[in-house]
Amino acid sequence: MRINAIYSWDPAHAPVNIAFIQPQTFEGSGFPAEKMGHAFVTESGPTWASGPQAKGKRIVEFVLDGLGNRLSGPTTLVEYNGSGKASASGLAAGPDGLYFTDLYKDLDYDSPIDRGANVLRVKFVGAADFAADRTVGPAPLTVQFTDLSTVPAPSARHWNFGDSTMSAEQNPVHAYTTEGVYDVRLSVTGANGIAIKQKNAFIIVGDQAIGLRGEYFNGIDLSGASITRIDPVIDFNWSAGSPDPAIGNDQFSVRWTGMVAPEFSQHYTSSRASMTVCSSG
Repeated sequence: MRINAIYSWDPAHAPVNIAFIQPQTFEGSGFPAEKMGHAFVTESGPTWASGPQAKGKRIVEFVLDGLGNRLSGPTTLVEYNGSGKASASGLAAGPDGLYFTDLYKDLDYDSPIDRGANVLRVKFVGAADFAADRTVGPAPLTVQFTDLSTVPAPSARHWNFGDSTMSAEQNPVHAYTTEGVYDVRLSVTGANGIAIKQKNAFIIVGDQAIGLRGEYFNGIDLSGASITRIDPVIDFNWSAGSPDPAIGNDQFSVRWTGMVAPEFSQHYTSSRASMTVCSSG
């Protein structure tokens, strides 16, 4: 079976069905353009097994080129995290998402042939995101926000600038008149639901919050769950723990952004990189 196969599960994960997201089928099933041509496969995993399974109970995604060669995958799209017997079996592209069946009655079962399996849907809600032309400065600080969301057919937006003011505009301009550190939150309502993005300590106004904005991620490549805070001093030793209870002890990464004002014009070296900076004035 390995001859001419673009991918083989070893050990076996029991791949059951495959479906493609494509414009010819329900106009892409509501997924964005970057998902067109991708293949999705259900992995049922061990038969009549309880709880999450390393060898299945998920839908995975493959990216292929125009000749059918695998570029990436399998990448998990959705995965079972309950305690019952449900799995992933049937799969088809529908008018508003990917539909799949879970094969068994999940809970309160007597046997594998009990009625009660489900047909479920995976739909693209999109992601809310935004940027700003400036994030640090003295008061009053006027900021141009730009909506970068991928929510399909957006019908409403709600901005919370962190200083008790709101906006429903797509790309609002807001003036911060009081010194402080502000969280910014954007909610976007689309055809398939609401997507929310909050950036903590995103706007820094004045000199009272001196430091760099530290974004701490649970993944080693600036990915995964994250927290944001202001670090007045970058001088840490995390050999015995993590930067925050919300971040794991290992395999985390940090990105610091902001401005550094050197005391002298000279060459400075950090423990990870070197840079040349010049003081002004």
